[in-house]
Amino acid sequence: MITSSDAGSILYNDCKIFNLPLYRSWSFPKKKVDTERIVIIAKSQSPDIYWSRGFVEVNFCVPDYKDNANLKRLNELERSALKNIGYKTGKFDETRYRYSVDSHGIEEDPVLNCHFVNIKILFEILNVK
Repeated sequence: MITSSDAGSILYNDCKIFNLPLYRSWSFPKKKVDTERIVIIAKSQSPDIYWSRGFVEVNFCVPDYKDNANLKRLNELERSALKNIGYKTGKFDETRYRYSVDSHGIEEDPVLNCHFVNIKILFEILNVK
């Protein structure tokens, strides 16, 4: 059995290849972003006959420079994310899973003084043994 927290942990570990500071949704600093970081947000799961489905959001935060988005860096991170965490299958705790990108795009967070690449991952867990 894979929980939503397990799904978040799997993506957390898969994102280590980016060599950026990693945070889970409840632990990231809520102050202005001054360095690049990745924030992983695991959402709830919905069971189905064969697959339980849920979403995990992977956010690549990039600080603004003189109140402007660093579009070049955001594009680099978006391309790299799609290439490196765009699709995967695996096994965790004797349970098979797969994940793939559901949507992606660049968003702004004026409170944190950053823009970020939001990668929405559809995480599916096989219910059949």
